Amino acid sequence: MLDAYLHGTHVVLLCYDITDPKSFEDCDDWLERVRQACSRDRATSAAASAVGSDVTAASPGDPHIHLVGNKIDLLHTRRVTDKQHDAFVSRESLQGGFYVSARNGDQVLRNVYDVAGRSIGVKLSEGELEFHDKVVVASVAAKGGEDDAGKRPQSAAERRIVEEDEASAARLREALRSGLEPRNQGGNGPCCIIA
Repeated sequence: MLDAYLHGTHVVLLCYDITDPKSFEDCDDWLERVRQACSRDRATSAAASAVGSDVTAASPGDPHIHLVGNKIDLLHTRRVTDKQHDAFVSRESLQGGFYVSARNGDQVLRNVYDVAGRSIGVKLSEGELEFHDKVVVASVAAKGGEDDAGKRPQSAAERRIVEEDEASAARLREALRSGLEPRNQGGNGPCCIIA
């Protein structure tokens, strides 16, 4: 079945869980299976070309294989080191390796675009790759629990947004009390009230 998925593949992302050494050890087996499947695909494509068949598309050759460490959002429970990751990439002559978090999307798009570009001979600039960076926010609870009766501390930007919302709601309540019809004036306030 793996052969069907890998037929004509240009890029293979060999993924493992950085918190699970067994999943990293399994990469050896998966890599061997990928290489065998790609070898069979090349042989099938060559045989089809030799007899003039157009049923099987031409094989792209060896795919670009990259090692992907997943769950970087759980670095505090990491059990596979950068050194192990880099040694695997080097030992197996892979085209590269990187880390992502499928859970929060950190580094996913950036690396997929980078790998896809490189597979067709296009090197994206840092600016083009930065466009796909996702800002990841991490909240760390203080030892012994969260501050403010279960609320996490707010950033200055979050406080400004809350203050603007509260001021806007106060203006709307005042307008309703005085009998005026609330309306949105160029984005400077709400157009309705939700109770």
